[in-house]
Amino acid sequence: MTYLISIWLGKIVKNALRLFGYGATALPGLVSYKIDPDVLTRITSKLKHGSVLVTGTNGKTTTSRIISAILDRHGYAVVGNRSGSNLERGLISTLLDVSNFWGEVEADVAVLEVDEADLVNIINKVSCKHLVVLNFFRDQLDRYGELMSLRNLIKKAILEMPAGSRVVLCADDPLVVSLTDDVPQGVEVSYFGLDIDIESENNFAVDVSTCVKCGGDLKYNKVYLSHLGNYRCGSCGFARGELDYAVTEVKLHGIEKTEVVAVLDDGSKIQLEYQIPGLFNVYNLLAALAVVSGFDIDNEVVVESVAKIKPAFGRFEKIDLDGKEVILMLSKNP
Repeated sequence: MTYLISIWLGKIVKNALRLFGYGATALPGLVSYKIDPDVLTRITSKLKHGSVLVTGTNGKTTTSRIISAILDRHGYAVVGNRSGSNLERGLISTLLDVSNFWGEVEADVAVLEVDEADLVNIINKVSCKHLVVLNFFRDQLDRYGELMSLRNLIKKAILEMPAGSRVVLCADDPLVVSLTDDVPQGVEVSYFGLDIDIESENNFAVDVSTCVKCGGDLKYNKVYLSHLGNYRCGSCGFARGELDYAVTEVKLHGIEKTEVVAVLDDGSKIQLEYQIPGLFNVYNLLAALAVVSGFDIDNEVVVESVAKIKPAFGRFEKIDLDGKEVILMLSKNP
């Protein structure tokens, strides 16, 4: 009965806030949690296909959006925290939308972006089937401290992954790949990364320059973005391994669109065109392809879904202002 009361009051608070023009992204979840601390576990346990969690410093919102769009087009009933409220109270608030007054859940799968520091508190509460770790950057030193602290928070969460679940790691990020040793037995690991000829000049801040294994210098034969690339430690041999999902061709058309050719884990190639610019967003797309492969979705559906995806709020979002096109570009925590 406590569970039902938490759902009822959470939904009442949510509807009341929306009535007065508020976003209702966190407070309803907090109210439900205060009544029933297990409400998140109870809701997600009713999801037929569990949850997909996306974490990392950058790209969570876009990656989650692409995954949701593909699953939705395939016919899954998808729920996701598109507002970006990614702490536990925000996840509960999101899930209240698909919970009816009898406590039943009207969704098949949840695609949730999760705050890096809160992941360890959430991982066992959401019936996680797929966990994506995108990257580690020094965007939020005020919250997390050094990158190894952030990496170790994710490590604690991965250690809690149940057998039969799956971890999807960015192979081009040395810190992300170093989590491989922490994946429990019975948990599948997949790697995604770029295998292209485009090489950017590494003349900006590099957030990882030493080997997490031995402290030696990392040597790169390809650098794509900051510390993301094809690397090897000259001291201990730690290196980027084989890619299960790789982008082998990229054409960047300014801020208008991107074209890529991706190779999937079964060896098949898929050609995609989408309206989200930037090489960094190629990583987000590839992470999404890795996840949806676990749902046995036809490549044709993937191509159609990706072609229709629009940028998320504030991320190269285009709006019309008095007949002029305005493009919003998010720059967070610079």
